[in-house]
Amino acid sequence: MQVFERFTLGLPVFDGSSNAYPLEARLKYREREGKVTFWYELIRPDRVFKSAVTDELTRIKEITGFPVISGKP
Repeated sequence: MQVFERFTLGLPVFDGSSNAYPLEARLKYREREGKVTFWYELIRPDRVFKSAVTDELTRIKEITGFPVISGKP
């Protein structure tokens, strides 16, 4: 049986956001006792999250006109 290995999802990272970010996933499967089980593993979701945060911070800065300060206290 041949099955594709990867696929891309377009998902908003934040609830209520209209921006969808491409998120790659790896399809996994296992055959055991005549049954096939499928699942997926996200590939580098941390990078997608970081990109979404950066985009939102830029948007907030543009809307408010205030600088965005980030870091550790």
